[in-house]
Amino acid sequence: MKILVIDSVANELFIALIRNDAVTIKIFASPRQHDRNINCLVREVLSTGKTVFLELDAIAVVTGPGSWTGSRVGVSAAKAYSMALGKPAINITAQETRDKLIDSVRDAFNNKKFVAARELAPQYNSEFKVTLSKK
Repeated sequence: MKILVIDSVANELFIALIRNDAVTIKIFASPRQHDRNINCLVREVLSTGKTVFLELDAIAVVTGPGSWTGSRVGVSAAKAYSMALGKPAINITAQETRDKLIDSVRDAFNNKKFVAARELAPQYNSEFKVTLSKK
């Protein structure tokens, strides 16, 4: 089992590679730069695990709830990887801890809870508010 995990819904960008019982993790802690760093972190985590894209069994992505832009960045990357490689996608909701996230991904993979890449969609929890200024 080799699964790429993408979680970009929070302030930090979290990328992991699950290889059977081993997990390689990379975190980029600067907010609002996920789009600029996601591909670099994916490349780093794959090279650390000595894995190439073609060896992956699935792509897992946290779709939310979380920030709208962060969700879109992760989902877009996961869709691209999944479609380009012809690998199944796993849709995961945000978890309280990273350990629970990894466990959820493993469970979804083992139970074959895959979705087509085109069905991945970001979820967000921000409320859009308009305030009128008085002039």
